[in-house]
Amino acid sequence: MNLSASDKTYIKKHVREESLKKLSENLDVPEETVISYLKRKWSKEKLNTYLKSQSHQNTLNQAMQSTETQGEQTDGRSENLKNPENPPTICFF
Repeated sequence: MNLSASDKTYIKKHVREESLKKLSENLDVPEETVISYLKRKWSKEKLNTYLKSQSHQNTLNQAMQSTETQGEQTDGRSENLKNPENPPTICFF
């Protein structure tokens, strides 16, 4: 699938702000199409750095989501740490 001129402009303006997934969703094109366009415009090193950062960002997002769901499944002890009226006690020996 070919990108229109406005699609290319959108990628240029938003590639550093949005994830690859979000770019492809907003343009309604496959991620491979966006990557193919970037391959033609960027050096191999720059593209590899970008793709590594995207995979790293995806890993971080998945980790954040898993910790959020784990926090919902706890027995409530972590909520006590967030309560300023009942701060945790710190002992030094």
